[in-house]
Amino acid sequence: MRAIRKRESAPGLTLEEVPVPTPAADEVLVRIEAASICGTDLHISRWDKWSSDRVQPPLTLGHELCGTVAATGSGVRDIDEGDYVSAESHVTCGVCFHCRTGKAHMCELTRILGVDRDGGFADYVAVPASVVWKNDRTKLPPEIACLQEPFGNAVFATSTQDLAGPPLREEDYLILSTIHSAKGCEWDCVYVIHAADGNIPSDMATGTADEVEEERRLFYVALTRARDFLEVCFPLKYYAKKWSTGDRHSMAQLTRFLPESLMKHFERISLEPMRVVDGPSALPPASAEIRKKIAAMWA
Repeated sequence: MRAIRKRESAPGLTLEEVPVPTPAADEVLVRIEAASICGTDLHISRWDKWSSDRVQPPLTLGHELCGTVAATGSGVRDIDEGDYVSAESHVTCGVCFHCRTGKAHMCELTRILGVDRDGGFADYVAVPASVVWKNDRTKLPPEIACLQEPFGNAVFATSTQDLAGPPLREEDYLILSTIHSAKGCEWDCVYVIHAADGNIPSDMATGTADEVEEERRLFYVALTRARDFLEVCFPLKYYAKKWSTGDRHSMAQLTRFLPESLMKHFERISLEPMRVVDGPSALPPASAEIRKKIAAMWA
């Protein structure tokens, strides 16, 4: 197969013919359809101080990629041949303290595709099944799917700050970036999504009692922004990335901020968002479309 490689400790890259890798028991072989160029690749090509201190040639570059699974290792259970996938570039050990407590990005044994092990600037690449993400080809063409790895950097960075700005207008309804955006505003219809413990923040997600109380108060702010119609939605399952090869779904639990004393005012509807009993009998015109958007988020 073809591969773009750093052959030796010197500036430049070469296009070489190399054997197709054989996936290990916990790996999958991906036939690359698209790969994007990162600044890291340019550093390795130029062979500056950072790359010359870090990279050990020979090496195939590329860590932003997508493609189709061509083969799976004997121990892989949840990825199949033909799946359309992208990959997280950081391959961690899965057994250290950080990996076992949800902080795998701090794993001291991290190995990066295209930096510490062969990457995706090739016709094929073998990667651990634990870093593979399935894509929907109808929503993400290859030239977009390969950008999920760098896009994740931006998502993670913004998740550490409160970036709530003014509500964004989308067609005939508003989307609030956070509950903070709802302060001082009211709408005819309000949809509160992901109302589950550990998502709508609770003491599973925050530290002190004061922080928990503030999150509870903000949740109630959201519940009181609707004039006529309120839906509170939560999934029965979440898709959760795990290092094992078992079920990647975890069960969700309705937020503790909705005790039975409040739930008695709701009509509980399975497989659909909940609806206020004393609200309007007919769904608002935009409700069906919004429900489709919410369902797509949990697909």
